[in-house]
Parts: sequence; C-alpha cells; structure tokens
Amino acid sequence: MLGRGEVRNAFYFWGQEITDGELEDYFVRYDVDKNGFLEFPEFVEMLAEKEEGTEYERDYVAKMKPYDTSGTGYISREKLYKGLRDIDKDGFDFTQEEMEHKFGSFFKGVNKNENGEVNYMNVIKLLRFKRVLE
Repeated sequence: MLGRGEVRNAFYFWGQEITDGELEDYFVRYDVDKNGFLEFPEFVEMLAEKEEGTEYERDYVAKMKPYDTSGTGYISREKLYKGLRDIDKDGFDFTQEEMEHKFGSFFKGVNKNENGEVNYMNVIKLLRFKRVLE
C-alpha cells in the first residue's frame, strides 16, 4: 500500500513533478476502497492511464511554448486560455468566463509563480487527467 508521500516520492524518483491537486485527484480517482492508500493494483492502473496520456501532454506542452515568451514555463491565465483555444478549437470550447467559472477552483492546485502566472505544464496534465483535453 502506498500513501500520498510515497506516491509523490515515486513520481519524483521518475523525474516527474506533481502538484498537490494532481496527487489528491489520483487518490480520489484510484483509491477504490477510500482507505487513503493505493494498493498495488490501483497504483498500476493509475500508472498505465498516466503513461497513456503522456504523449498527448507533450504535444500540448510543445504547442503552448510560443505563448511562454519569457521561457519560464509560466504564463498568465489569459495566455493559457488563448493558447488552449488556438490549439484545440473544437475540444476546448469555453469562453474565458466559462473557463474561470468551471476551473477556478482547479487553478488552486496548480503551481504559480510570484506574478500569479500558472505553470502551463501542470495545467495541461490536470486538464488531461480531468478528461477536458483528449
């Protein structure tokens, strides 16, 4: 059985950073018996689904890089919204207001810099996890 700290450490060991929100979402989604731990079959299912989405995530991240004019990995919510709309006009069919309403609480679990800009790599991972981006 793996607790939250052990799952976070496993991702760190594999060179992947996950946000608190993403970690919590994994437990909500994969901790079937809701005991606060992932048993080995639950953990394996989580990893298999995560790996499946990795290629899509890389593609979205590459397409978002032009919006990251500072090269820091962080962009404003406005640039994020514009980038997602430009990249996937059919799949990401939200106005900026709808996005803020629907995903406002979701942004709390995403890494931000001192200017309040969001880490777009984390956003893409979470949107894929929530099945907003396919």
